[in-house]
Amino acid sequence: APCAASESNCFFQAEDAIRDRHDGNLCNPDEEMHANLCYETCSKLTGGTHPIRTTAFSCCVEEPCSFFNSVFSNPLNLCEGYDAAGPKEG
Repeated sequence: APCAASESNCFFQAEDAIRDRHDGNLCNPDEEMHANLCYETCSKLTGGTHPIRTTAFSCCVEEPCSFFNSVFSNPLNLCEGYDAAGPKEG
């Protein structure tokens, strides 16, 4: 989140953002990228049972991912299923 120039933690927020990008993930540390968008990690959303994101609305157990080893959220309920941002982003 942006911070006002008067806030003393602005430097640390900017420093954290730069450091976080060195791992190749442009998303917040509690998110993963899929189709150039950031989502809360499938691992966290599924309690670790389905750690691989396959779409904005689905996560799977292991590759190759299929209907039989995946879980899905309803694409009509935006930001309520697996297509949500991580807690840090809100």
